[in-house]
Amino acid sequence: MAAAALAGCSAGSGAKAEPAAKWGFERDDDLPLLCMEVSGGSVVAATGDGWAPNGDFVQLHLGGGSIPGRQIKSVTSETDGTRLTVVLESGGVSTLDLVWTEWRLTPPAGVDVASVGSLSLDYGDGNAVELDRLLVPDGDDASDPNGRPVA
Repeated sequence: MAAAALAGCSAGSGAKAEPAAKWGFERDDDLPLLCMEVSGGSVVAATGDGWAPNGDFVQLHLGGGSIPGRQIKSVTSETDGTRLTVVLESGGVSTLDLVWTEWRLTPPAGVDVASVGSLSLDYGDGNAVELDRLLVPDGDDASDPNGRPVA
């Protein structure tokens, strides 16, 4: 009898989970590195993973080893687009160098990039971490040591 009562509890409250909207994604090495503001108001290239709305897409800034490189498995959001979840392919062995990769995340029809309020990143282990929102460079011609514009 206790098992029957417990089974009834696990059936759920009847509330249905909101379906996830699938986003498109592609690596885009032509995008400038995202930036962050540091003490004193200076803007520099971001030193950690993060994201920012960039026109009609969301730009994702990821750091990691060059081999095999960070690869995205999926990008989804709540149907209203307010919270993005990015899942990376699970890791494995990687080189110890640090390379920044920029990703272009494109929303499905009917989702406005301006509505995105947060982005959670699952590094492939099932534990999602909310990333900081960064700054899109303002377009001047400064560049990093590899010649990519940063601010």
